[in-house]
Amino acid sequence: MYAPDLRLQGLVGYGLAPKLEMIARGTWYKADAATSLEAGTWEDKKLYAVFDKYGDYEEVGAEIGLRYYISATARLKSYVAPIVGARWLTETYITLSAPDAGSAIQNIPFQKKGTVPVFGLDLGFAFDFGEHFFVGMDTGIRYQSAPPQANALPGLEQIDDSDSKWSAPVALSVGVRF
Repeated sequence: MYAPDLRLQGLVGYGLAPKLEMIARGTWYKADAATSLEAGTWEDKKLYAVFDKYGDYEEVGAEIGLRYYISATARLKSYVAPIVGARWLTETYITLSAPDAGSAIQNIPFQKKGTVPVFGLDLGFAFDFGEHFFVGMDTGIRYQSAPPQANALPGLEQIDDSDSKWSAPVALSVGVRF
């Protein structure tokens, strides 16, 4: 129901030992919702859930992790990092529309504003272009618990069947070491 979008993030790391680094990551993500989905029927007419400008998804997140560098002294440094964090989600609204019946209900709360925990594991590498400049890429897995459901209208409790989810983000990075 959301168009693919870009997640912006910033990361700060602090070396604890030659092969160990504590990291803190902040993220911001917004996905535009400009689509409709068939949600069932109403009086034998097709019922659509419309995710319009009030249905945009937005979140702010914070994560901390502990990176273990497998090859800390090479120019190409690979690492693994367990991650924990939280995401703060905005409230989301939908419009239910039955065009053949000439009826619509607008701005129905779909997802409540709330905070969800996030757990994950990063796998990645960084390539040094000198003492202070590097580029990198990481991927891994993330688990995010289900967002709080609004259940605004009686009988429509199951329209939001959002559940916890797994994702595999890929991040490209450019960095500076001090």
